[in-house]
Amino acid sequence: MLGLRPTAVRRLRAAFAAALLLAGFACAALAQIPLGATGPDFTKTALGGGSVSISQYGGKVVVLFLLGYS
Repeated sequence: MLGLRPTAVRRLRAAFAAALLLAGFACAALAQIPLGATGPDFTKTALGGGSVSISQYGGKVVVLFLLGYS
């Protein structure tokens, strides 16, 4: 595998497995809102400038597309 020694390959596989395991636990920890519950209100900057609050869309279906940028 890419000219690596077998011990290095085993270490890479172990590190990758540990990262996947930790990512799974992190996702489960973030999902704390029960199904059907009202989500928290938040405000974000819109693409064209200004701010948008989720509470502006009360009673409407909202689809959020979060890219992971901070």
